[in-house]
Amino acid sequence: MNKDEFLKRDWYIQGFNATPNLISHGHTSAIKYMSNHLGYGYIFMINSFKNDFCEYYYDWEDLKSIYVKVLALIKDNPKYLEEQERYQRKLWDNGLQVAKKVRQTDLNTFSNKELFFLYQETFGWYSETASVSHLIESFVLMDEELKDNLIQYYHKSAKKEKFNTYFTKLTQPIRPSFTNDEAISLLKILKFIKERPDLLNVFLNSSNVLEKISSSIVLTILKEHRDNFHWVRCNYADGTESSLEYFVEEIRTMLKKETDPATILKEEDEKYRFNKNEKERIIKELKINDQKTLQMIRLSEQLLHFQDDRKKVILIILCSINKILYEIAKRYNLDTRLSLYLCAEEITEEIINKITNRQLQERKDGCIFLWKRTSQNKGKYDYETKVLVGKEFKDFVAILKEHDEEEINDFRGMCASTGTATGKVRICQTKDDLKKFEQGEVLITSMTRPEFVTAMKKAAAIVTDEGGITCHASIISRELKIPCVIGTKIATKVLKDGDFVEVRANHSLVKIIERVKQ
Repeated sequence: MNKDEFLKRDWYIQGFNATPNLISHGHTSAIKYMSNHLGYGYIFMINSFKNDFCEYYYDWEDLKSIYVKVLALIKDNPKYLEEQERYQRKLWDNGLQVAKKVRQTDLNTFSNKELFFLYQETFGWYSETASVSHLIESFVLMDEELKDNLIQYYHKSAKKEKFNTYFTKLTQPIRPSFTNDEAISLLKILKFIKERPDLLNVFLNSSNVLEKISSSIVLTILKEHRDNFHWVRCNYADGTESSLEYFVEEIRTMLKKETDPATILKEEDEKYRFNKNEKERIIKELKINDQKTLQMIRLSEQLLHFQDDRKKVILIILCSINKILYEIAKRYNLDTRLSLYLCAEEITEEIINKITNRQLQERKDGCIFLWKRTSQNKGKYDYETKVLVGKEFKDFVAILKEHDEEEINDFRGMCASTGTATGKVRICQTKDDLKKFEQGEVLITSMTRPEFVTAMKKAAAIVTDEGGITCHASIISRELKIPCVIGTKIATKVLKDGDFVEVRANHSLVKIIERVKQ
């Protein structure tokens, strides 16, 4: 593989917490599985890692060609996307059955050979989680087109509200995200506890809640919640499932905040029905009548929920991958955390026997994986890989990155959720960054993931480098009604912790009021 050909390409970059093993399904699904299922897919990809943070590079040419291809297929068959979604959901069902089996299995009873086989079997289904649905990423190109079309209708209308208010309402979710599903489930448990003074006293005052409720029905309810949502705090850098103790502490935190579950549950029940009615109202009010724009509105809604459902399945199977990998690492005297720097193709007995913790630490310090599609017999596809570490990694990154030293006082992106807020900047790229996040700060990140939700709930506003109207930050900021500007490209580069900014999401603007002294 010639690494120089990767330096000549134009890249769309996403940044998030991840390790090579737990994000390995990304390239296998996009380059191999998607291409083999659909006949089209991605050709080039780059994953860059440093200390559990990943920059994920999509080739713009790949995104454009897939987007054009999908739109043409939808034009010929308006049900095309729905058919692919149904097919993808069948694949998800198979993968979830395997994940359930792994979660219920005692891996100590497996021989080494059986363990490697189980990993590869599970990873095959992990790759299938995004095989067909990896076409979603190409629809980042639809966002600006939809916005431009809506602006034209807006200028012809009576303009009762600001444009970004219309735009946000038209792209609102009409059912809860999986993050909200878990929150609603936990609120119902909280309501159950608050209605029973004896239980309430235990959760508020006992130092060992689980022991005190061992014979209570609430323990059964909590176990059911854990079994349904053990994966909800996982991410591509850590697949460790949440324990009963974790969910108990979540409930205790809500009690300390005097959360009123009945009121919130009622609001949640009404919110999505309201969102759906608002969309219909705005379409009539702006007199949107051309089929292309109406189709894009429908597609944005469909893709938003399709993407959220995909992430749920990914996280569930990711837990099982993590469990098997840790068992393999322990048997071969590898540091379990460092074992996450093995990519899936390396999980074989032959390679594991040759890998050392020192080699894996070098990858954790900085590495790049280059992926390129190759053609096989009978129209099938595979891929080739190149790994760069040490000096080769640093030299490649230096060329790949573009540096802009220009002084910037304000910048724009796309409005994901309306509103205005001011606050102190906190840049969050890692889990450690999230732990430092304080109430009322402005969350600045490359892109948000499920593990960001706790910080997002505290944020005065959210600003991201990447993302479109169906991205995680868009979904959650609308649910939380927090001002959010996405797709700025430069927020994490031009801002520093402690800067004071004003986020005018209605105008898609981030204005730097005061820079922190160096």
